[in-house]
Amino acid sequence: MATIGYEISNYAKGNGSISVRLRLTHNKKNKYFSSGIFVTRDDLTKCGKIRNKEIASLISEMVLDYTRRIAECSRSLFP
Repeated sequence: MATIGYEISNYAKGNGSISVRLRLTHNKKNKYFSSGIFVTRDDLTKCGKIRNKEIASLISEMVLDYTRRIAECSRSLFP
């Protein structure tokens, strides 16, 4: 079954913003998609986790929504 998560990009844009990407994993293969969300270094901890609770909540909701969609597709394909 496919799983979805998020990653912080390794590269910053010229204005200092860093993109948050969605990671779709299936059969040990990853695909990355843009979430449309950007963070700054101030929004991140030293470990690379998102410190800003509003952004973290938004990303969590996005991941949960896609997880539900994947589960629905799996149920419809494999009843």
